Amino acid sequence: MSEIVDLPSWKLGTGDLIQQIAALIWLNKGDEHKDLYQKVTGARVAYELYTRLSANSSIEVFQNQCISGIVDYIKKNPKASEAELTKEVEKHVKIFKENIERL
Repeated sequence: MSEIVDLPSWKLGTGDLIQQIAALIWLNKGDEHKDLYQKVTGARVAYELYTRLSANSSIEVFQNQCISGIVDYIKKNPKASEAELTKEVEKHVKIFKENIERL
């Protein structure tokens, strides 16, 4: 029995805890407290949607910047060696990665 209670999956993050408290209040005090649960759940869903939509658009912008930077280099340096091209691609991929990690 203690193994079930000690599972790491039982640990709640802040948002989960607040939502569970709201659900518990609703269950124990009745429907007049249902609106608290609805508001907490609505806020969490809205935040998650905003985060996903804004992150996806940012990723696309960073991806386009990376590709454009590589294409521009190739256009300006059509006779660049394979080593030079590799170095430039690595530079732009590194910038892309850093931008994504900041999201």
